[in-house]
Amino acid sequence: MDPTEQRVNDLIVQGHWAQAWSLTETWPEQPLTLWVRANYLLQDCGDDAGAEVLLRRLLASPGCPDQVHLRLGKALHGQDRVAEALHHYLQALVACRRKPGAGFEHAVNAYGLACLELGLHQHWLDVLERLDDDDQPLPMCPYIAALAHLSLGQWRPGWQLLEQREPWFHRQDGFSCPLWQGQLLEPGQTVLISSDMGIGDFLFFLRFVPELRRWYQALTLVLLVPPGLMQLALECELFDQIVTDSSHLPGHFPWQLRIASLPALLGVDRPDQFPQAGYVKVSSKAISVWSGLASATARARPLVAINWAGNRTAESPGLTVRGRSLSLDQIESITALQQVDLISVQVGAEPSVLQSSLAHCCHPAQRRFEASAPDLIDTAAVLSHCDLVITNDTSVAHLGGALGRPTWVMLKRHPSWQWGEAGLTPWYSSVRCFRQQRAFDWAGVISDLDQALLAWIAAWPATQRR
Repeated sequence: MDPTEQRVNDLIVQGHWAQAWSLTETWPEQPLTLWVRANYLLQDCGDDAGAEVLLRRLLASPGCPDQVHLRLGKALHGQDRVAEALHHYLQALVACRRKPGAGFEHAVNAYGLACLELGLHQHWLDVLERLDDDDQPLPMCPYIAALAHLSLGQWRPGWQLLEQREPWFHRQDGFSCPLWQGQLLEPGQTVLISSDMGIGDFLFFLRFVPELRRWYQALTLVLLVPPGLMQLALECELFDQIVTDSSHLPGHFPWQLRIASLPALLGVDRPDQFPQAGYVKVSSKAISVWSGLASATARARPLVAINWAGNRTAESPGLTVRGRSLSLDQIESITALQQVDLISVQVGAEPSVLQSSLAHCCHPAQRRFEASAPDLIDTAAVLSHCDLVITNDTSVAHLGGALGRPTWVMLKRHPSWQWGEAGLTPWYSSVRCFRQQRAFDWAGVISDLDQALLAWIAAWPATQRR
């Protein structure tokens, strides 16, 4: 092997596809150049369709790499062709099995994520059971299995497997104290509670803290949260101390508890054992900061909060929340919104509703909300004034449900496990679910929600009209 080819192979091993392509760009077409070019398009350029063309050509050539099916699956997955991707992930799983370093773990993970997206929860669990005899470690799989169990309402095995989520959610708080798993503690001992998942997950799992208090009344609970959650956590009055910076904590804690570990610790086996609304509180003082939303002008029509997108950087085929967000253009097509007063609580890198066809429906407080520092207490206070919340699957959905506000959630075909599989969720009593009937088809969701909103507006209490 000449030095240039050796250099190319080294770059492939390191995943430096752009450099590898620059060295092979003028080479005649062969399996190596097809492999480099396809991965360059897939990994560095995000050109899934272009990568698919080359990978199919490579698949038809002799001596193609074992991982070609895995890459082709990812190219198809990125184009929302999940069922086709599943087929190639399975081929990759078979090709790489019992070949150390050949991508078997990646193939299994990709297959599992595709199964979740297609609603094949039990099938995925059956596949994992058949793979138990393999010697290769699969550290990412327990979390995917947890999501499958929870989606099926199999709570106890789901919570137990959720305890093995660390490969997905790395600990970043710098604490090395042991994780508390319910061991008997001396009265007055302190437990540091933190969250290793998203804001929506934190709001969901917050419902279990009062039960922890009831079980272990003598504990001192210290909560570590991001700054944007500080004020809302204070309003809940569940913790003895709340901090946003780990450097402000004492140098040592005897125990630490991740809030998502509470269901496993408490042995949760039914959603109706715990509050389904109203367990997040907002004080009258916090609500009064946004008292302008309750003005006579605003109350001439229903006040509706809208949100349409989550963090889009988290929506890739390698993550579990892919495809949950809509566009503002799609929200604009909900014609019934023209008959309400709007307040958008959307944050992040999304266009402003004030630059859309819905601008004339926006409450005067919209500009103030968009100009304010992002703090969840403001969002909670705004939602407390609203007659209805319309959102996608993001922290706003969990916040609306936790506050007990009427909340309509627009969901993909097979969403996160918290939302169940029907029009209602067992975890939030005030939430109504509008889910896709076909994968990636938001038009049906928009149509159903539009009709429901028209009916809701017609029935809006006449006593609130001024």
